Amino acid sequence: MRVALSTASFVLLAAAATYTSASPLKKRQAFQPAAFDTWVWQDVSGTQCADGSSTGIAYNAHADYNTKDLLIWFDSGGACRDANTCFYNPTAWNLNGYTNYTFQNYARPALESQILMTTRDPSRNNPWANSHMLFVPYCTGDIHGGNNVITYPNAPRPIYHKGYTNFQSIVSLASSSVPWIENIYVAGSSAGCYGAVINYVAVRQAWPSATVHLVADSCEGVPGFLDAIPSWNLYQPSGNSCPDCVQGQFNSIVPALAQANPRSRFAAISYTVDDFLPYYMGTSLSDFAALIKQYFINITNTAGNMAKTFSVSGQAHGVFIRDTPGSSTDSALAAWLASMKNLGSNFTSQSV
Repeated sequence: MRVALSTASFVLLAAAATYTSASPLKKRQAFQPAAFDTWVWQDVSGTQCADGSSTGIAYNAHADYNTKDLLIWFDSGGACRDANTCFYNPTAWNLNGYTNYTFQNYARPALESQILMTTRDPSRNNPWANSHMLFVPYCTGDIHGGNNVITYPNAPRPIYHKGYTNFQSIVSLASSSVPWIENIYVAGSSAGCYGAVINYVAVRQAWPSATVHLVADSCEGVPGFLDAIPSWNLYQPSGNSCPDCVQGQFNSIVPALAQANPRSRFAAISYTVDDFLPYYMGTSLSDFAALIKQYFINITNTAGNMAKTFSVSGQAHGVFIRDTPGSSTDSALAAWLASMKNLGSNFTSQSV
């Protein structure tokens, strides 16, 4: 079922959510979602895909509308950095726009049946099955982190690398719509994983009273990766929001965020051998596998014991994307994520 939610509806949602610290959370009043536990598309003004067209979000409201958990899932889909990879032999998806049609026909089936964190299928034991969910589409070729408009040499037109500014518009709308949220889980796989890591601070700032956690599947970087593509003008966490983040070094961010946010949990997931990222980053599979191994050691040893890893033996890219529903890996991952979500549990790194 497709349902169009207007901006006015989100305003009503925000109004219905108003409550005082001295009173219990009020039941929904003015805002009545047209559907629960299903995905709906919402256009968002101020957003731009790579071709300059606007995009939006998809939102899945749980039937218990007063639930205080929100999952934000960043879409995956490659990246591009010149005329060849953006236009003539594209290495990123949806550069010509992302609409409700794109979502319903391409993203929604995977969200409902493939990706463990976004399915409500009870047989999958998804720890977030009873959470609200927000889907962030990807159509900018910049791992959700760019803020630039550029015409590459020999390109037919400009390209809008606006992933970071798009999310600023999205998170502003979302946080004003559901301000009562107490626990937020920022997550993604592949390009969406980079987006989740890069935009963690924006989520933290949008919901200052919430505890914000991170689940990052299959995103690591060679030294200097964040500075390697200046045409994206990538946002990099720094300053008071991430004092120990190192300029240009993607692999510094998760350990640094974990230290800066000691009440939050951070989960990194990967195959032992990633068979996609090394080609993109100009290194060998073996060297990148060694990089992943050391990165996971660094995360596991982060002070505070709130950042851990889940390593899957094998050669592939994107555990959530490649995982077979109902498999032993799927079950083990669900159990591990449940321990991550339960703040009273003994959260440990695991290999399967």
